[in-house]
Formats: sequence, structure tokens, C-alpha cells
Amino acid sequence: MTEAPDFMTEPPNFAAPLTGPEGTDVLSDILRRFRVTGAALLRGEYSAPWGWDAPSADEIAAHLHTPDTRLVIFHIVAHGRCWLEVAGQPRIELSAGDLVGFPQGHSHRMGWGSGAAPFPIIDMFPTPPWKSVPTIRRVERGQVCRILCVYLRCEAPLFDPLTSALPNLIVMRAGGGASGFTDAIVRGLIEEASAMRAGSASFTARLTELLFVQIIRDHLRRSDPNGRGMLAALKDRFVGKALQAFHAEPAYPWTMPELSCRAGLSQSALRERFARVLGVSPMRYLALWRLQLAALLLRQNDASVADIAAEVGYDAPEAFARAFKRAIGTTPARWRNRVPVIE
Repeated sequence: MTEAPDFMTEPPNFAAPLTGPEGTDVLSDILRRFRVTGAALLRGEYSAPWGWDAPSADEIAAHLHTPDTRLVIFHIVAHGRCWLEVAGQPRIELSAGDLVGFPQGHSHRMGWGSGAAPFPIIDMFPTPPWKSVPTIRRVERGQVCRILCVYLRCEAPLFDPLTSALPNLIVMRAGGGASGFTDAIVRGLIEEASAMRAGSASFTARLTELLFVQIIRDHLRRSDPNGRGMLAALKDRFVGKALQAFHAEPAYPWTMPELSCRAGLSQSALRERFARVLGVSPMRYLALWRLQLAALLLRQNDASVADIAAEVGYDAPEAFARAFKRAIGTTPARWRNRVPVIE
């Protein structure tokens, strides 16, 4: 089996146990299941005029020999200025301290000046595994720009209500967050990637996970409460209460009358509100979330399929197996055997 880059270190699980519906932090619960397993960093130094094309996250993952994982890509401008182009959006200019993220893994182009033919950045990647943070240098006499590329490695979730609701492009300007915390993380990543002191690989892995969480939190703060997707759902007074109930007790045999009472809204109104904000009914959301939990449990331990079915709220293993295969396309046993067990 081909090795993944060495400069990918598994971070710890920071999530605290959940206690009850009223105190459940739904965002933390989803992030806890969205396992971040490591990060690969790449430094680049370019003098104007320059430009490069980056392929999709899936292509980069295959090049880094991690094809069964999902990459979330961020670029941090460490020095100088550059522009960014993403299909379907106007070109934007970036300066030192700015960060751009691509939650959906879209291809993109970066550069500065005119007249330079963009080169495929993936052709400049060192052969993995990367023992440290590699550097691409294409420097002559023009204005220099330094960029830190962050490739956050995650397990690809079967049901992803959070990042699927994020836009194709997220831009965070230096000093533009609600606090200085994001800027501090960005500065820390730039410094560690440059210095590569003892323990830097482990430290940067944790910083990238914190950065991912902070970007989502900042986007949640700025998102439209009347919009669509998980970020809007978390701000919705009624849908949010239903989500709290589901995430606190996913195995509980929830019914629409009980959920309606918990949310403080009629059944029909709650169904309509759920469908408008999340695109699915309350019971469909619960079913998908249970299957996501089951898929993780199948990879994390050797409990029987029947025990896992019961743990996520299924009375009959047969019903669980049918639902799992219908949603995922394979049986629980085959799903477990096709991937390595996570320690």
C-alpha cells in the first residue's frame, strides 16, 4: 500500500461528552464526527509575474496517496500580494494575512501580474511521503509573494450536513474576524511552517484543525439566519431545538408529536421549516445521522452489527442493514471490511 505523507499527524479529539437536549452543542457534535486525521503543508515563494493552477481536492488527494480521504484546502498569504480566480466568481486580490478556503474542493488559479502562463502546481509537488514542509521556489527579480498551502485531511463523511452547506469559496481577511484568535492561528501556522522546530508537525496538525473549526464558527456568525443549510438551521429557534434533541439522543425513538412538543412548533410547521432550511424532513435527517454514526462505529470498533444497530436506535438488525445498504450501497459488514479500523 502506498504511504501517505509523513507530515500528517493525527490530532486529538477535543470534544466533550454531551449531556442533554437543552445543553447540546450541535456544531461540536457534528465536528466531533467529522474526523480530522492530519494535515499536509506546502510553502511557495513566487516572484511576479507568476501564476499556477490547482486541481480539485480529489486530484490532490490522489497525488498525495490519500485517495480514500477528503481534503479541505486553505491558502494563507504569508507575504506580499496575489490574486485568486475560481470559476464562476470574480477575481479577488489578497494580501499578507488573508486566508482563502475551498470547502467543496474546487479547482482554482492564483498568481500576480500578467504575461506568465500558469503552471500546474501539482507538477511541482515533491514525491510523497513528505518528511517536512516542502517549499516551491520560483523567484527572480519581481515582487515576491509567499503562500502557505494547507491540505487538511479528513475522513469523508457519509452524511455531511455541515461542510456541504458551506460556499465554494470562503475569504477571511487579516483582522476581519470577530476576535484576534483566527489571526493568531494564521500567524502560528506561518511561523511553525517556516521554523520547523521540534514538534512542529504535531503542533501544526492541531493548529490546522483549530483553524478549520474557527473558519466554520466565523462563517456561522456571519451567515444569514433566514438562509438555508446547517448554519442557518443552527440559528433557527425551532429547527435548532429539534437538532439539539436529535444530537443529544440519536438512538431515542423520536416521534413527530414528541419532537413538535420539544421544538415548540406544530408538526406541519416543523416539517415545512425543516424542509425549507435543510432540504429534508426531520425524520429523514435523524435517519441519515444515525447511519453516519453507525458508519463511524463500524470503523472504530469490532462490536457486532446488531450491537451497533441498537446503539444508533434500530430495534432490528435486519432493518438497520436494509437502511444502510439503501443509503450507502453496500452492507454494514462489507463497509467495515473495505476500510482500515481506526484506533
